[in-house]
Amino acid sequence: MGNQIKKTKESINQETKVEIPLENTFKLTNPGKFEQFCKESTQILNVETFDGFRLEVNQQMNQSFGLTHALSMGSLREEPSYTFGANYVQEKYALIGNRKGDGTVFARYIQQFGRKFLTTIYTQIAGKKQEDSEDTLGADLEYYGEDFTIQSKLKPNKAFGLSYLQSITPRFSAGMEFVYYHNMKTSAIIFASRYFTHNFIFTSSFSTFPVKHFSTNYVQKITPRVGLAAEFIYNIENGLSAMNVGYLYSLRQMRVGGQINSNGKISTLLEQMLHPLISFKLSAEIDYISNTYLFGYGLRVGPGV
Repeated sequence: MGNQIKKTKESINQETKVEIPLENTFKLTNPGKFEQFCKESTQILNVETFDGFRLEVNQQMNQSFGLTHALSMGSLREEPSYTFGANYVQEKYALIGNRKGDGTVFARYIQQFGRKFLTTIYTQIAGKKQEDSEDTLGADLEYYGEDFTIQSKLKPNKAFGLSYLQSITPRFSAGMEFVYYHNMKTSAIIFASRYFTHNFIFTSSFSTFPVKHFSTNYVQKITPRVGLAAEFIYNIENGLSAMNVGYLYSLRQMRVGGQINSNGKISTLLEQMLHPLISFKLSAEIDYISNTYLFGYGLRVGPGV
């Protein structure tokens, strides 16, 4: 399973690359978490575009403690904002939190027990300006077996979830997730499967909430740093469908990603490393249906860029 806390620390300053597992043995391995069964396609298709100006500064005070600053302004979709964050990471536990300019506070505590158990406790306190938002408290418990993963999620008075993902063959895994929503007195069930080879990954899922729908995702690795992805979603209740197609091209000092969907929206993001500690971003999004054009640029400063 590896050290889950170290993975969490790496995800704070992760570099986006197209990576496809290359297991080629008959031994079953841990399939990962259920909620990440299609993480490769999500990495390519969910291009984080923005408009206006963004500035991100990472300060690594020592090996365990780091600070983050994020400033956003000039956006047509969001109000100007500033977010201050801090993270403290050790081998077996981590504490991560941030505070936004509107007063919203988010904190997460991660603790690893042995090699197989990982627990996360998180809370969010809504700011004064967010009258419609509610304070949130939740906890996740994960168990990593040799060839399966069990995860439970609990949000008091809101929702309870339980998921199970099992490796059936070295290349094929399947599982399901059950979620009960306290406030709506309803439940949801999600079935998912995943199959991969050295060159492609194919995933599929069926969900009963909020509407019954079926989705498939396909990722094709062209080279170790170039990948293509496609997603098809079919709404069983009304017969409508949607499709997304995206690409990701990662070089040592540059990353380019883009997406186009069947709703007429095209988005792209370019990130160029100017210095080992400085990178420059250009973002663009065009929605032909609503006739909107959004452009943004930003800087990211600090280790991990």
